Amino acid sequence: RVVREHKRIIFNGNGYDPAWVDEAERRGLHNLRSTPEALPHMLDEANVELYSRHKVFSYAELRSRLEIRQEEYCKLVTIEGKTALAMARREILPAVSTFAARLAASAVSLRAALPGCRAEFELGTAESLVQLSDAAYGLARQLEDELTHAAQLRSPEEKSFFLHDHVLPVMGALRAACDDMETITGEDSWPIPTYGELLFGIK
Repeated sequence: RVVREHKRIIFNGNGYDPAWVDEAERRGLHNLRSTPEALPHMLDEANVELYSRHKVFSYAELRSRLEIRQEEYCKLVTIEGKTALAMARREILPAVSTFAARLAASAVSLRAALPGCRAEFELGTAESLVQLSDAAYGLARQLEDELTHAAQLRSPEEKSFFLHDHVLPVMGALRAACDDMETITGEDSWPIPTYGELLFGIK
């Protein structure tokens, strides 16, 4: 009886394959892609009935737990956003600016000392870093604006969706710009440990 009633959720294939998304939809299963999207389903009628019938949680208790989970999510993403903002503004951007200036000064010196020297590495790298740092600076300002707006939202559910839809994408874009800068910034000038150093470095 159990197998017959619940067979639609049994899947022995590759759950990481994109085809599983289509298969799950065909079976009528939820495809919840984010925490804010998933949490409200705690109050689905079937879930409330299940917990109430077994005297685990009442509706009011489930509701309070939902709000707690939403508030936890909001606090976590806010902390991550503020941390990313601080790292970009106070560590990465100043370090990259200093390194780019060193490259530019080096290019000027080389071209003055060596007639015909084009200093392509110095100038090309400095130009790339300036373009990336300009983009990262703009994203940092945008992230700050989004975090400020999120802080004004009172509803945990509304705030959780705003953080997911607006703050996380900007954080991802800022992260990508910083990752690109890391690949062309001198090792001695990069202010934070690389993944390689964190995973394999012993000092």
